[in-house]
Amino acid sequence: MRPTYGRVSRYGAMGLSWTMDKIGPICRSVEDTALVLNAMYGPDGHDVTTIDAPFDWNPALPLSGLKIGYLEAEFERTGGFGAQQNADAVAARRKIYDDAFDALRKAGAKMEAVELPPMNAQPLSII
Repeated sequence: MRPTYGRVSRYGAMGLSWTMDKIGPICRSVEDTALVLNAMYGPDGHDVTTIDAPFDWNPALPLSGLKIGYLEAEFERTGGFGAQQNADAVAARRKIYDDAFDALRKAGAKMEAVELPPMNAQPLSII
C-alpha cells in the first residue's frame, strides 16, 4: 500500500525523492494491511511533514456505500509510456480494465469518471 503523503513518517528511511517517498506496508490481505498501517501512521516527532489524522477503515462497509473515482482519460489511453503498442496489447489492457470495473460495479460500487484540472507536469519530469 502506498499511503497518502504525510500519513506515515519517513524517519529512518533512505530518501530518494522528497516529494515521492512514502512508507507503507506490504501484506497478503487488506485486513493485514489495515492492521500494519494502523500501527505505523501518524506523527512521531521526527518527520514534520506527517499529519495527525485518524485512520478510519471499516471492513464491514459494503461497496455499495462507496463512490470510486477514476481518471477516465488514463483508462482510455491507447499508447504506452513512450513505447508504441500494437492493437492486441491495447485490446488486452482494455479488457483487464473493463473486467475490473465490471467486478466493482457488480459488487455494488458506484464508479464515477473524474478529470483533473490541466497542469504542466513537465517540471516534475526531473524527479
